[in-house]
Amino acid sequence: MEDISAQLLAELNTQQQNAVQETEGYICLHAGAGTGKTRTLTYRYAYLLSAYGIAPQALWAVTFTNRAAEEMRSRVRSLCGSLVGNPFITTFHGFCALFLRDEITAIGWPKTFTIADVRDVNEILKPILEELKIDGKRYPLRKVWAFIDATKEDQKDYVPAFVGADSTELLRRSEQAPDPLNKIFWRYLFAQRTTYTLDFDDLIILTLHILKSFPEVRERWQERFNEAA
Repeated sequence: MEDISAQLLAELNTQQQNAVQETEGYICLHAGAGTGKTRTLTYRYAYLLSAYGIAPQALWAVTFTNRAAEEMRSRVRSLCGSLVGNPFITTFHGFCALFLRDEITAIGWPKTFTIADVRDVNEILKPILEELKIDGKRYPLRKVWAFIDATKEDQKDYVPAFVGADSTELLRRSEQAPDPLNKIFWRYLFAQRTTYTLDFDDLIILTLHILKSFPEVRERWQERFNEAA
């Protein structure tokens, strides 16, 4: 393993070596496009596996796109060979989906929940606009979704009503909403709640909600990483 670690470092410049070898606490890399950020992060992951014998299941790397995650997994496999089988490298949403498949029952939802993509969201919204008799030209789907997306990000206090046992509370809030966009928002949550459907915003927001609200779940995942190490 020492030979592999030394070989990894030999292929990096001084700044990259410093980032790869700094294993305690937080580090932040500032670099422009094409300067080797992904290379440095990939080598850091491989270095931790080879130099310290950390199990791949205990070492999680996260990125933004499926393409970037697959590229990093491929690079790590190439660097580490038999030391690593399936590197734990995911997107943010990929990890949250994995987490919720195990833990969403904490909020009373089934593990068989559906994840809605953009097309699915539009199919949910179309009948809602029709039922509420809202003009689709004045409130096109793109505008409606932008409002829902922003509202979920800015007002996470919707979560208790969203995951609560009484889904009719969502309908009540829709009926009492002061404007069409808020009426659609709460009616959309009702449609999600009654079909156990999550959009991409919910994946992250509900993962954070469960980790913050259920210490036993948080501790289980902390132990999961520690035991794998």
